[in-house]
Formats: sequence, C-alpha cells, structure tokens
Amino acid sequence: MIDIQIWDEERKTRWRELLPLWHSFWDGEPISSGVWSTAEDYTQGRTNLVYDRVVNGTLPIVVAYDTEKAKVAGFLWSCFIYSEDKKKKGSEKSNNGSFKFETYGFPKETLTRLTALREFMDKLTTMADVFNKFSVDEAWGLHTLSVSPDYGKKGIGTQLLAKGLELAKESGVTLVTAEATNRNSLHMLKKYFNFETVLELSYAEHYGNYCYIPDDVKQLQPSASALVKRMIVARM
Repeated sequence: MIDIQIWDEERKTRWRELLPLWHSFWDGEPISSGVWSTAEDYTQGRTNLVYDRVVNGTLPIVVAYDTEKAKVAGFLWSCFIYSEDKKKKGSEKSNNGSFKFETYGFPKETLTRLTALREFMDKLTTMADVFNKFSVDEAWGLHTLSVSPDYGKKGIGTQLLAKGLELAKESGVTLVTAEATNRNSLHMLKKYFNFETVLELSYAEHYGNYCYIPDDVKQLQPSASALVKRMIVARM
C-alpha cells in the first residue's frame, strides 16, 4: 500500500532513505545523464549534496511510502524561489536549490559538467522571466520529482504532484513553477495539472553537456521547458 506522507521534521532524520531515488533521478534525467563521469561521484560528494538539499531545506518533502515493504517509492522536493529584488532584501525561508558544487569534492571533469548544468538551468530560469511576466516576487518551485522504477505506471508521480500543489496553495503563493527536463514530466504537468509552458530551450543549442547525453536520449528528450501554474488563493 502506498501512503502519501509529508516529511517535515522526518526529513532531518530519515533523509538517507531518499538517497537511492536521488541517485536514480540524477542518473536517469536527460540533463544529468552524462554528468557523473566516474565511480567516485557516488561517494561522499553526492551524499553530502542530498543532505544539504533535504535536511537544510525549508519546505517539507512529499513522500510516497510503501507501508508493506517499508521503503520509499517516490518523493517530491520543492523550494521557494524569489525575484532578484526580493533576494537582495533577504528572506528567512529562501532556499532555491542553488548549491556551490565546488564544496563537495567532485572530480574536476564532473565539476566542469555540473557547472554547465547549472548554467543551463540558470539560463532557463532567466529567460523564462516569470517574476516580471506574472508580477510576483516569490513562487513555489516544484524542483525534483523521482519515482522508483519498481513503482512505475502506478500514478505515484501524479499523487506526489497533487499533494505538492496542495502545500503550495496552503502557503498562500499565487504562482507555482516547474522545470520539465523530460517529455514525461512535461506531459504530466500540462495534462493533469494545467501548467502552461513559458519557455522551451533546446539542449543541442543551449546545453554545454549536450555531447555527453546518450544518442537515444537526445532523440527522445530534445529540450527542457519552464512552466508555471497560477494559483487561486481564497481571500478572507
């Protein structure tokens, strides 16, 4: 039985249960499939990166938990994102997922590829320009969705996103953002949750790691998209 849970305090003590799915996400996503070049990348550096994202994050993690097997079947990690003006003023709850990869001891080649990945995602965010287009200074970002291959085609991703959007609405934000780096996520966000595409960027034209993406993946996943969903917040 799959139970959709909210890990707030739990994420600080149970974060290691999420490690296999973080690895699965990084290795399976088109944008990161060619980044991790050596076996060294699976040691302390990636573990520390997960720790910082999960434990030091500011928002709860939505977890699909298999109660019969006592294991995590999937998760959704979200973060607040802010306009440049609001970031300059400072915010206690800010955590936009931007980490200094240089601090994790990755091999030089991997660090170069991680830098190219970050530059591509920064370009996608900057060119999408959602804060100016939608006249907001903060948004709820749906950042990382990962479901174990053992639980594929069971609707778990949809359930995780639905719960994540509930949390976003409860927070009072009027805009939710997402970056779809594969066609499956793009289809799910648009068909089931009415997200709209703001910008699409071709990997071939804009991504420094394009040459490392496997050829079969290049054909199936040619681009990444920035999407938004406007939330209706009840006024008292």
